Amino acid sequence: MYDSSSSYPPPPLEAAAEPAPQKHSTLGIISFVLAILAMLVICIDMVIIFSLSGGLQVNPAYNTIDVAFSCFSGILALAALGLGIGAVTQKNTKKIFGILGLVLSALFLVGYCLIVGLNLIRVMGSM
Repeated sequence: MYDSSSSYPPPPLEAAAEPAPQKHSTLGIISFVLAILAMLVICIDMVIIFSLSGGLQVNPAYNTIDVAFSCFSGILALAALGLGIGAVTQKNTKKIFGILGLVLSALFLVGYCLIVGLNLIRVMGSM
């Protein structure tokens, strides 16, 4: 009945190791910052162009500035989209900034494409 090979009292059970706290994804943070920066650049573009033109009709003399700012913000949003996808697919990291960067850049790009498409339709209709 008594087993001499077993020790009494039984050895204490080892406490389960706590998982390391997850850190925020670096790619996600960069994605979020780039998405915000893209929106900020397009807002600065609108303020500069409309203030120089004196109204909502853009002066053709400022088209180069407008195109440069809008292309730069589009490139920033595309980079934010790619980094957001990368951040969401990373393992063992918090994904909130990746999701925010992904959503903000996707919304920006949809709006950007709508504006460019409507302008193309307007230009093609005036030809």
